[in-house]
Amino acid sequence: MRNVEEYIDLTKKMIQLVEEPIKGDERDTIIEQVMDLMEERQAVMKQVQPPYSEAEKELGAQAIMLDKHLQHKLSIIFQKIKKDMRETKKQHKSNQQYLNPYKNLANYDAMFLDSKK
Repeated sequence: MRNVEEYIDLTKKMIQLVEEPIKGDERDTIIEQVMDLMEERQAVMKQVQPPYSEAEKELGAQAIMLDKHLQHKLSIIFQKIKKDMRETKKQHKSNQQYLNPYKNLANYDAMFLDSKK
């Protein structure tokens, strides 16, 4: 039962981390902290062995609800990261186009094709 409670505590810590407003500078450190907590939680989860008592089953149901909430919050963060990556890629492409505007033009200027037979 102690393992299930520890699993729930770790999940609550992760939820608390991801629910805080994340600034761009802090995002990497928060992701690292979440990954460390996930590793700890995985180790605790391996220690949970059947048979389960009624109290453990209730705690397990609570853990499942918390886990779903955590998954939702993590998917939101993942979507934000993907959006930032797309914007960065678009900005890089815009910068390249600004620096060299004639790079993508076709080089058909000095060529003459005779269509007569």
